[in-house]
Amino acid sequence: PNGNAVKIVAYQPYDTNAGTAFTNSGTYDFSVKADQSGNSNGDYYDSDLLYATKDNAIAQNAAHKLTFTHKLSKILCTLTAGDGIVEGDLGSATVSIVGAKIKGTFSPSAGTFTTTTQTSEGNESDVKLNSAITDKSYIGIIPPQTFAQSKKFIEVAIGNSKFYYKVTESSGITLTEGKVHKYSITVKASGLSVSSEITDWTGKDDSASPGDATMDEPVTP
Repeated sequence: PNGNAVKIVAYQPYDTNAGTAFTNSGTYDFSVKADQSGNSNGDYYDSDLLYATKDNAIAQNAAHKLTFTHKLSKILCTLTAGDGIVEGDLGSATVSIVGAKIKGTFSPSAGTFTTTTQTSEGNESDVKLNSAITDKSYIGIIPPQTFAQSKKFIEVAIGNSKFYYKVTESSGITLTEGKVHKYSITVKASGLSVSSEITDWTGKDDSASPGDATMDEPVTP
């Protein structure tokens, strides 16, 4: 504003409504993909809402460094064959999160994401996880939310058989922004045995390529 410095805001994936939302300190709609296994893994990456900001960025020759954070939650599942299941059966398995809320609104000026909690049509969906990006792992991105006790949470499908992990905690399972919720799942003919842990969602994509950013012309009031 003083002519010497600007506020830089960066986000991913691109949305044509973000510029207007930023200018008006408003929000725009964002949703994760219901099937994150397709589109050459693009549907997984397009579900990963990333955000970075830097206040008072002065004009300089060197590029400004931006540190991005993940605004949603990541699920990571690994499968092991148990009683009545052979390891080869797991090769055709699909893993989904059941009845997840997939929509919300994002404020690019504040950097906040708000999950839409209404149960209206289209707001909830099973989310199929991606098994192509990370070897022997199923990964997916879900808006922060809580799954209530006794609710079906994880579905493992092998052929015509479907196995479910239901929430056992009285407080439910809460998916938190910027966290990786890891589930080690042993698949048995009698059901699923699950252990879990939560870690920070950090690190970088080593396959990412550098590039230059462009700046739109300032909006005239």
